[in-house]
Amino acid sequence: MKWLQTAAQVILLFGFYYIGVFIQELFKLRFPGSIIGMLLLLFFLKTGAVKPVWVKEGSSFLLKHLTLLFIPATVGVIQYLNLFTGYGLVSIVVVIVSSMLVFSSSILLFGLLAKMPGKEKAAGKENGRC
Repeated sequence: MKWLQTAAQVILLFGFYYIGVFIQELFKLRFPGSIIGMLLLLFFLKTGAVKPVWVKEGSSFLLKHLTLLFIPATVGVIQYLNLFTGYGLVSIVVVIVSSMLVFSSSILLFGLLAKMPGKEKAAGKENGRC
């Protein structure tokens, strides 16, 4: 029965993805539909319209199997490897620079979110302190 709950939650998560893609195509936005879907999910989670428990198992399942989702992209790169011929050094530099940008922005964002007011009170309530 748990697999049915997980499947339903994955379907709900994909529903937000497809709603985001639909909005992107409807309004001809240059912003990715998947990001729009995630922002919608965040909005509904923050407003309480969607409870975290409704997506917990499905999101855990997807995160646990995340590496499998990269296989098609890897196969695609290998299939078109001839496009990278002669650009090895440039490709390596691009990968390193873009990875550093992602790491840096993630660290900065985490630092900003960790310093947000009200986080201390919420942590204290979870530990039984007020």
